[in-house]
Amino acid sequence: MRRRDLPTAFHATAPLRLDFAGGWTDVPPFSAREGGVVVSGAIALRAHVELHLGGKLLRLVSEELGETLECADSGGLVPHGKLPLLTAALRRFPVLGGFTLPTRCDAPPGSGLGSSGALGVALVGALTRARQETLSGRDVADQAWQVETIEAQLPGGKQDQYGAALGGFHRLSFRDPDVGVEPVTLDSTFAAALERQTLICYTTSRESRETRLRA
Repeated sequence: MRRRDLPTAFHATAPLRLDFAGGWTDVPPFSAREGGVVVSGAIALRAHVELHLGGKLLRLVSEELGETLECADSGGLVPHGKLPLLTAALRRFPVLGGFTLPTRCDAPPGSGLGSSGALGVALVGALTRARQETLSGRDVADQAWQVETIEAQLPGGKQDQYGAALGGFHRLSFRDPDVGVEPVTLDSTFAAALERQTLICYTTSRESRETRLRA
């Protein structure tokens, strides 16, 4: 019997989100001291990750930032260097051999729609598939938060990762380190009206890490 070739290309996407109530209450120290609650909903804009195995180099391409990182092996995936979220994900979920890893996002960087959290979720999704590992939605969210906050040292809360990994509308509660997840079911007429009457406008870019430090 002929052995079927293993796949060499993996693709994952994750939705961005709007938070309708409780924004920033998922961020420490408030989420640890007081506990936070956020109501958020996934939207059609998404983060995209592709992983193509093969070649001699490790090539990381961030289309949304216009940056590329090439290195001979995993020793080049250093902390505090270029593309910190991508390199952090690869340090946590390494893949063997050479590869190309392009990423893109449907929204501009710093749009305030949770794009880095969604990108982290998509990265975990693509890399774990390449490693033939299966994670639940909650596990993907937690690993994406670990990648961004612990490995990449980009501090933040957890609502973006959970919103991206679970999709839909949720009431998320935070009492560090625990996250409570309560799905919110919208009446179909209300959901259609909300979609029809919601307009997202891009005005400026900001880095959420700097906002958190000033808060």
